[in-house]
Amino acid sequence: MFKKALAVTDLSDSSHEMIERMAGLKSLHTEEILLVRCFNPRDVGGLEERLMEQAEEPLAQQKKELEAYGFQVQTQLLAGIPQHEVNRLSKETGCSLIIVGEQRHTLAGEILFDETAGAISHHAEAPVLVLRLHAEIRAAEKEEGRKEPPDLLGHILAPTDFSQNAAQVIDTLKQYPFSNAQKITLLHVQNTLYLHDLEIDQKTLDEFSSWDQQRLQERCKELRDCGIQEVNSELLHGSSPKREILRRLEKGDISMVILGTQGHGWLSELLLGSVSHAVARHSEVPTLLIPSAKE
Repeated sequence: MFKKALAVTDLSDSSHEMIERMAGLKSLHTEEILLVRCFNPRDVGGLEERLMEQAEEPLAQQKKELEAYGFQVQTQLLAGIPQHEVNRLSKETGCSLIIVGEQRHTLAGEILFDETAGAISHHAEAPVLVLRLHAEIRAAEKEEGRKEPPDLLGHILAPTDFSQNAAQVIDTLKQYPFSNAQKITLLHVQNTLYLHDLEIDQKTLDEFSSWDQQRLQERCKELRDCGIQEVNSELLHGSSPKREILRRLEKGDISMVILGTQGHGWLSELLLGSVSHAVARHSEVPTLLIPSAKE
């Protein structure tokens, strides 16, 4: 499914951490990587050509680092609006996955979403893998002797709102290599704030919970029938689905979270406040965003 991937680098110090974490793509059976550095004319003020010349050497170095992991690597320098150029290039070159690094920035205690990574993930027509770049965590991993990231297919968390796009995520999980996952947990969050506004009585709430449990079990069975070793489900309640998902990730047992980006339930918003993109910008684990299929 993800034999060829396009990775976006800014050649900064933190981008070397992204290169290291991309070793985990081996578990997705990625073989080829197109490593791209895109200069936005709005940011560089007409210095594109000079900056591209200066970028040739560090880009070649990152190419060597990826080749050392066993990938076939090509590089490309270009100028343009990153989200548009990356989307165009991924289609032209047959890349079925786009990879971006997401740094944790703090300003008065607030976590901000990297502008480029966010714009790319919003406009991409291919799945986007967001890798959290956190120098302190990576340094601790190195001290522990971990040279490579853990298997991305170790334990996948797949939140669902039972929408059409969420069904597409289930279909993705049925396909290779996800069908080789060691464990998958399907998660649904009942929005208690929304249900409270509907003034539903307790009996009806219990019926909703029973129905949601049934739908979760049906989807679990679909995945088990594909040969996945272990499939579980969790039903949570809370006033903020994205907060409940992030709280679940804090347990530290998840290797990757997979989300649809244009559902009809609580995944439907296309702004940065949406559940899927909120999880992508806050999650410490890799987040795979699956765009809705075009009609």
